[in-house]
Amino acid sequence: MSASENAASENTATTPLYSTDEAPVRALFGWNEAWYRGRYPDVAAACDQGGFADALRHFLTFGLREGRYPSAVAESNPIRYDALRRRKFMVGETPVPLDWPITGEPANTFVAKLVNGFFAKYLAGEMILDIGYKGTDPAAVPILPHAVGVDLDYPGYDGLHLPMAAETVDAVFASHVLEHILDYRTVIADWHRVLRLGGYIVCAVPHQFLYEKKRELPSRWNRLHHRFYTPARLLREFEESLPPNSYRVRLLCDNDLGYLYGIPPEHHAAGSYEIELVVEKIEPPAWTVD
Repeated sequence: MSASENAASENTATTPLYSTDEAPVRALFGWNEAWYRGRYPDVAAACDQGGFADALRHFLTFGLREGRYPSAVAESNPIRYDALRRRKFMVGETPVPLDWPITGEPANTFVAKLVNGFFAKYLAGEMILDIGYKGTDPAAVPILPHAVGVDLDYPGYDGLHLPMAAETVDAVFASHVLEHILDYRTVIADWHRVLRLGGYIVCAVPHQFLYEKKRELPSRWNRLHHRFYTPARLLREFEESLPPNSYRVRLLCDNDLGYLYGIPPEHHAAGSYEIELVVEKIEPPAWTVD
């Protein structure tokens, strides 16, 4: 294993400070931004024209699957690079390939979260639910190979109540789902109900000021969005829905990785434009809050 692969491997053993930390990705591939732009003029042109925030965005979204090289070192040893590209990362007991065919918003940061240990930290259990994973794509796959995709066609699911017994699930993953649900209190409470102690809810929603780019409803881009979100609004919904001291917030952040701030409000946003929240279910103390 090379020094760069070693660095990435060591990082996955620690809890990442940010879910979108890309330092391990750069180390893993020996990333060279200037070389990639020079080697692939089409990428440089796309970046210069505002199509990508940087060349790494292109590599992680398209170049990796297309077989493009991240550096001169990688190109000089294609056999070794091909083996690196096909490497799988353990998430719990499940080996997950870098090219797992995830789509939609989660695809923007999938490789970063796989390499930096985010998935290994929060989605490593045996029973993982991916709520609303299909979106508008009937061919979509759940966030990880071992995750169970739950959508409106899942047996016994009515869009509010999960057909799982209490404390049988290790993690609930819900990306760009909550904004579509009117009764968020019932839904959040039911996500929490099915979690085992020590389990996680990983929830992402579109950011009001990055995605919607306006102060009041309706959404410019999706008329099925019932609410706009800031970090404070998202956290408040969880506080309204769950008993005090039944959970702890483990992560709350703006994810603007690769976001193109130059795109005006009348045009759809590009890059990551979401808020991420991770809460852990805990054993409530014997005392209660007055």
